[in-house]
Amino acid sequence: PYHAMVTSLSAQEAMSEPDDVDYSWLTGRPINRHNLARSVRHASAPAPHVQRILIHADCYRRMHIATQRRKGTILTSSTGRPAATHNSDKSLPIDLIAAYTQAQRFIGVIMFFTPGTHLQSGLSHNPLKAIVSPRPIGWISSQGSDGSVNLAPYSYFNAISEQPPMVMFSSAPGGDTSKDSLRNVLETKEFVVNVVSAALGDAMNVSSGSFPYGTNEFDEAGLEMAACETVSVPRVKAAPAALECCLWQAIELPAPNNEPENGPNNIKASTMVIGTITGIHIADDVIVDGKVDVAAYQPLARLGYMDYAQITELFAIQRP
Repeated sequence: PYHAMVTSLSAQEAMSEPDDVDYSWLTGRPINRHNLARSVRHASAPAPHVQRILIHADCYRRMHIATQRRKGTILTSSTGRPAATHNSDKSLPIDLIAAYTQAQRFIGVIMFFTPGTHLQSGLSHNPLKAIVSPRPIGWISSQGSDGSVNLAPYSYFNAISEQPPMVMFSSAPGGDTSKDSLRNVLETKEFVVNVVSAALGDAMNVSSGSFPYGTNEFDEAGLEMAACETVSVPRVKAAPAALECCLWQAIELPAPNNEPENGPNNIKASTMVIGTITGIHIADDVIVDGKVDVAAYQPLARLGYMDYAQITELFAIQRP
């Protein structure tokens, strides 16, 4: 509905409102159409963008009023115009930057923002994982020095080298599961990467739960363990492939904004675990003509937000 409104709204219509229409609900401070345009120009926005911003601002105002009318909370001013500014709708926290961003999207200009400022740019979630996608899932099994076994999926995972064969996963601070995996790897210097097929998606999701340390996620997810050859850590027997790994290095990444981990904001950073592959398991039924047939087990890949992808179609491109 919003984009349809923008499409049907001409610049003349957007500019037809009198200058005293208050846009404080849009900007968070008292401002009218004249001052809005002046503020945008002062921010060095190209002249064609000013008109678009006013169009989008007017559309937001109309949707704001419609939302209030639907909720039955709208008031009418003495002039008969809806007094939107007297009933600011907290569900529409749109500021001037968001209006400018919407205008840029509408005219095809790519947005730009610095990490951590996506909300001010009109995005409801951090888009990094959605941009860097699809990503293979690092389904990491590990074992502590006390013999307890852990199994957890990692969104930040990949192979980083073929010679030597090495992989990495990043353990973010906060969740019990991630802390358990990191703790185990640091204690025993071993872990296993289990490939997640489409058939194992539900079990993988179960293993992502936050369980007390010592809980065996294999049991929680109804998975059978299988012994490895070069490490003492068990692997997922049903996985189409698994990589036995020995810890090479665990790197504590810098805290955001160069703040110390125990600084005033108590910001903690992730730990990147790098391992050397010491053994490879591949199920016989996924090998076709001497190669791994990915389509046979359809691996799951991680996208942004709560989204996943399932690999079902392949194509080859020959190098020039």
